[in-house]
Amino acid sequence: VVPNSNGQGGGTNNFKALAAEELWSRGWWYHMEHKLWLARVPNTDPVVKTDRYERGSFLVFDSMAWDIVRKDNFVLQYNLAKTS
Repeated sequence: VVPNSNGQGGGTNNFKALAAEELWSRGWWYHMEHKLWLARVPNTDPVVKTDRYERGSFLVFDSMAWDIVRKDNFVLQYNLAKTS
């Protein structure tokens, strides 16, 4: 178990934090409302992009199936997405 900042065992949270850092470094967002990870489909542009949201094709990590699935016409509201 990896100790957390207060010296207590907190391995699971530390591993989650490390995984999150790696995903963010690879251009993935965490959607706080849907509680899922997503990234723009490579070599595609958003259909609509404003300063508050974008609509387009995204890759979504399905943790139940442990697979990445494509979602077209997905609306990503930036205020619900965490990027780091």
